[in-house]
Amino acid sequence: MNIKKCNHTVINIINLFLLILTVSIGTYFFFILNKRINNKVDNDRAICLESKIDELNKDINSDVYKIRFYKLADSVITLGQTSKLSTENRLLFIKYMWEYGNMYGVSPVILLSVAKSESGFDPYVTNIYSGASGIFQFLPSTFFMCASSLHEDLNGCDRGIIFDIELQTKYAAFYIRKLYDDIGNMPLALSRYNMGHTNEVNIYARNVLFTKEKFDIAIKADAL
Repeated sequence: MNIKKCNHTVINIINLFLLILTVSIGTYFFFILNKRINNKVDNDRAICLESKIDELNKDINSDVYKIRFYKLADSVITLGQTSKLSTENRLLFIKYMWEYGNMYGVSPVILLSVAKSESGFDPYVTNIYSGASGIFQFLPSTFFMCASSLHEDLNGCDRGIIFDIELQTKYAAFYIRKLYDDIGNMPLALSRYNMGHTNEVNIYARNVLFTKEKFDIAIKADAL
């Protein structure tokens, strides 16, 4: 009787083990499948985004597009609750985004979206945890790396140079373009801008691109 009871207990344990193993394997394969689906969605979005770059580049030098971008940027920055840009600096910042975005082949709307996400258009903010500073939230090491890559000698400059709006905008356009050229994928380039080397598109990049899409729609509709 005890032997039968023992055998029954062993069978129950084995069945429980097999159930747990089956659930674990199923969960693992579900995770892998879900990850592949998400990666495919990201790749499809990236392809879609890249297909729009040529169209954007055709429009970006038009006077109409420029006027609409200036109106959009002025409206967005003015309404930004954390923006600490004076009127003069706001207009200069918009000018820099347009000029350096065109210079390095990065949509000024992406620069606008990145600045909104990074600092809320506060040119003097510093992240107390990472040390990132300025309107595009550059780490000092990245900021001076960009300067060196562009053969700009900032040695002897005051440490406050990192808050310079023009240099921040110029280096942001240059750095985003560099990251894009390295990997050929804007969502991933934005992810790396935000968190360094990664092979995953993060929530930051998704938010920046979602904001850019909204701004693009407003520009095309001139709904300002």
